[in-house]
Amino acid sequence: MCPIWPDLSWLLPGAVLYAEMHYRWWPLPSRYFRKEPEILADAPRRVEPGQPLPLLLLVKDAHRYPIALERVTVEVETGQGRQALPEIAIGSEISDHWWHRSVMLERPFPTGDVSLWVTFHYNVRGKPRTCTTHNLRSLKVRPLRVYLAGESLPGEKVVWGDLHVHTSFTEDMLEFGAPLAATRQAATAAGLGFVCATDHSYDLDDLPGNWRTPDPGLAKWRNFQGAVAALNEQGNGALIVPGEEVSVRNASDQNVHALVLGHPEFLPGSGDAGERLFRTRSELDVGALTQCLTPDSIAIAAHPCYHFPLIQQLLVRRGAWKSRDLQHPGVCGLQVLNGRLDEDFFRGMAEWKDLLLKGHRKFIYAGSDAHGNFNMNRQIRMLFVNLEERTTNVLGTCRTGVLDVQPGDVAGILAALKAGRCIISTGPFINMRLTAEGRTAAIGETIRARKVEVSLELASTAEFGPLAGFRLLRGLVGRGAEETLHEMSFDGERYSAEWESAYELEPGTTYFRAEVESRPPGGTITGLVLTNPIWVESF
Repeated sequence: MCPIWPDLSWLLPGAVLYAEMHYRWWPLPSRYFRKEPEILADAPRRVEPGQPLPLLLLVKDAHRYPIALERVTVEVETGQGRQALPEIAIGSEISDHWWHRSVMLERPFPTGDVSLWVTFHYNVRGKPRTCTTHNLRSLKVRPLRVYLAGESLPGEKVVWGDLHVHTSFTEDMLEFGAPLAATRQAATAAGLGFVCATDHSYDLDDLPGNWRTPDPGLAKWRNFQGAVAALNEQGNGALIVPGEEVSVRNASDQNVHALVLGHPEFLPGSGDAGERLFRTRSELDVGALTQCLTPDSIAIAAHPCYHFPLIQQLLVRRGAWKSRDLQHPGVCGLQVLNGRLDEDFFRGMAEWKDLLLKGHRKFIYAGSDAHGNFNMNRQIRMLFVNLEERTTNVLGTCRTGVLDVQPGDVAGILAALKAGRCIISTGPFINMRLTAEGRTAAIGETIRARKVEVSLELASTAEFGPLAGFRLLRGLVGRGAEETLHEMSFDGERYSAEWESAYELEPGTTYFRAEVESRPPGGTITGLVLTNPIWVESF
């Protein structure tokens, strides 16, 4: 039944989960509504060597619109044509709110790009129907495009992860995510060692299956915690780091988002949920949030410089993180890389460098902000009018690499993230160390010296293109800008490099950091990786 007064979030463009097509508000028609459940297939954008290809088959809202799903056919397309894979027999009457099945496909070819044409054969009210990839109106039919990698993600002694991922515990009138188990399978296949499940605070406090009603008992949040623990106990796959994307108030009393990882209790944040008319003030401000944290949990500013649409600023008071908020000692750093290299990323980098030069020891992090989208980002473009597809904000495409930790160690990963012992990347790898008088400092650490030797280790793969070059940068706290100490370009097909040089330091606090780019010969930049700083005290 349609509500007389809608939730405010119907006015919020820019949702990036799987698109919910059933929500309507009388008397407005919806061009993408249909009397069927949402039906879609999904698969990771890349698959590691030796890994099978997990194919997610998902049906949602069949409790409202039941179907009989008979079978699913899959064709694999390469430059040589299409090849049919064995038929997937289903033969099920589906009337559940959520139904999904993950099918592990053997790699059809050793390496290269493939397209999967996945067709559902089903009956609705006795009428036979088919759909390929999805049944969403206003979108073209496209295959799932998957890269079968011939090499693992680059780098040694690094565990790659996605710091910002939403799952099916996010569900409302506009969007929904993928089941947690399927997310883990896709992340494992893509070569990730961990994913941080960071569903919104204003979704985790809902009654299960009812996004309109808060639940004081927090059954949904407890179910989330239990599901994470159960999956991690299975081993042999990507680790799920339990988290939450909490809406908090910034210094201007606007709503901003914080990624809280490893915290054992629920943290409320509902100011920008759009669930309560004219109630847009979140429960906690940044300072109060950090006071709630345990010694082992961490808080990170999510997409800190994202410019929200004006309508979101006005209706639910969404804004950007202020410098005063980012300086708070309880905030570890900034998730500057959020699904794509765009203006928000470069604004975030400028904010971060300004903080460093002012003496604030903050770190940078990366995540996709994928809302169930393993392969393609399908979302509502204009409410009730049309949908759109994008290749950004896809699981695992923007990664945080944690250094010198053991895979499967939640505590170790959290400790490394908190200490800034990590890099961010869309492709290649870098590690940096500083040595002075027999002592060595790793990324995120501090060393006392008047002269240091900087060593860099760089790596890329054919997937991300050969190394294009690197920059070593230095900042002196109190100065107005960083300086480029060394810049080097590489010619030809070079996929690994090592470099070192010694530097005398003037008195004060100095930091070093490095950036690496990769690109195909004659092409555009396809990969970028940045280190966190190493600080040097030279008094």
